[in-house]
Amino acid sequence: MSWLIKVLMGKNFHVPNGVDLELFDPSRYSESEISELRKSIGAEKLVVFAGSLQDLNIIIDSAGMVIKKHPNVKYLIIGDHRDPKKSKQYWEEKARRVGLSENFIFLGRKPRSEIPKYILCADVCVDSFPNEPYYAAAHPLKLLEYGACGKPIVATKVSETTKSMQNGQFGYLADSQDLNPMQVV
Repeated sequence: MSWLIKVLMGKNFHVPNGVDLELFDPSRYSESEISELRKSIGAEKLVVFAGSLQDLNIIIDSAGMVIKKHPNVKYLIIGDHRDPKKSKQYWEEKARRVGLSENFIFLGRKPRSEIPKYILCADVCVDSFPNEPYYAAAHPLKLLEYGACGKPIVATKVSETTKSMQNGQFGYLADSQDLNPMQVV
């Protein structure tokens, strides 16, 4: 076994997340299909989050500031979580409690094949990991999916996110208390 360790020493490679460029290729989807879907959502401006609903506090808490400047913005949230304290229903209730339920649409889980269509409807896409040790090593696949769709991104500045994205290039990195997706629209 020690011979294997010697062979492998210095030959470790970091392989980051990858994205299915075929599935997330905007040219696969017709403009009319995306336009119809966008129209059905009924948003003048559309912010999309697609992923596991680990923590939407930053998105919901910052939405009030964004809505004051852009009253017709809608937040489309795609995903769910198996923990009831992070479920679609939990976050819907939080948006309702803070008076923002009219600006949030929670779709729940969608088949992976449908996600690109929703991303393509977006004016901007968001990711919002809190600056906490638990999230420090997270490398969100959603950033790569948003980018593959050619969408601007606003994400919080956490360790792995800053390695995937440079501020001002394809989007913006924000402090967790200052997540304003409309800064790129």
